[in-house]
Amino acid sequence: ALTSAVNACVYILRQLKASGTTDPKTLLNLLRRETDLSKSKRRLFVVAVQPKDEPESKSSQYLGLRKLVGLKWKLGLGVSSSSCTALKAPFVSLILSVATENQEIAHHPLELSIEEFHDFRETFKNMSIQMEQV
Repeated sequence: ALTSAVNACVYILRQLKASGTTDPKTLLNLLRRETDLSKSKRRLFVVAVQPKDEPESKSSQYLGLRKLVGLKWKLGLGVSSSSCTALKAPFVSLILSVATENQEIAHHPLELSIEEFHDFRETFKNMSIQMEQV
């Protein structure tokens, strides 16, 4: 699902670039006509593609964007759980450290099976490739 969302974003950004306009009203009309995005998501796209007269931190704060500042990981083996006495399943434990607009660090723990971790890694790899193409 995340890969589809990234592909949709790339498509929308290419359409906006091809239209050659940065007029907010025109961009909103283009997004309304060409996508099924909600009104709030269309507004976010319009704000994101507008020329930046203000510092990037202000834009990021307005959009509610955060910055990934750290990633810790650990490989483990689940021996048992409350629902299974002989689990023996490997897992990857991640802690994502994200800077908030107040420059405070928020930590978000994740625990993924090996298959989920490979999907997670592949999604970020694809996102990186897609972002380089924009």
